[in-house]
Amino acid sequence: MRKIYVTGLGVISGIGKGVEENLDSLKAGKHGMGKITLFPTSLDVPVSEVKQSNEELKKLLSLPSGKTYSRTALLGLLAAQEAARDAELDFTSPRIGLISSTSIGGMDASERFYASFREDNRKGRLRDIISHDCGASTEMIAAYLGVKGTVTTLSTACSSAANAIM
Repeated sequence: MRKIYVTGLGVISGIGKGVEENLDSLKAGKHGMGKITLFPTSLDVPVSEVKQSNEELKKLLSLPSGKTYSRTALLGLLAAQEAARDAELDFTSPRIGLISSTSIGGMDASERFYASFREDNRKGRLRDIISHDCGASTEMIAAYLGVKGTVTTLSTACSSAANAIM
C-alpha cells in the first residue's frame, strides 16, 4: 500500500477564498447558499456560488483581461496557486508534475460560444469553445505554475478527485 502525502492546500468555494477563509466560514456555520447571480438562468434554485466574476478572478491572478479563460480554469488556478504556495513547491523540477481532475471543463465557455453563435448568424468565437475541453484548464494551470514535469487530466465525473489521488 502506497502512502499519499498532502503537502499543500488550496481552495475557493461559495464560502470563501482560501483555506483559512473556508475554515472560518465552516466554524461559523456559514453555508454560502443563495440565488444564482453570475449567470443568466430561469431557474430559481439555491446554489453555493463563488461570487467573484471571471474578470475579478483574472485580476486576483494578475491575468490579462482580454484572454479567454474558462471559469473552471480560473477557479482551479486560484486553488492551485494557494496549494503550491502552501507546499513551497518548485515546479521547475521535472520530477514534479500536475494531475488535475474535473468533470465539466469549461462549460461556461461553451455556453458563451453558443449564445454568440445564435445571435451572430452562426458565427462565434472559436477560442471560447476551445477552452471547454477538460484538459484546457489543466494546461492553463500547469503553464501558470511553471510545471515542467508530467501534466495530465482525469475526468471521471464525481469520482475525478478520488481517481487523481489513486
